[in-house]
Amino acid sequence: AMVKDIAFIGTSQGFMLAVGGNTGMRPEAGKILARKLTIEQLKKL
Repeated sequence: AMVKDIAFIGTSQGFMLAVGGNTGMRPEAGKILARKLTIEQLKKL
């Protein structure tokens, strides 16, 4: 499967990292890969 979308979602506890996409036979909603990330951690991604 190919990833088409990457999202950083701000919350009161930090950031969430989600990935997803709609290329291929079965489009899916984004999946949360990480929660409670700091801004420093995001910069390293």
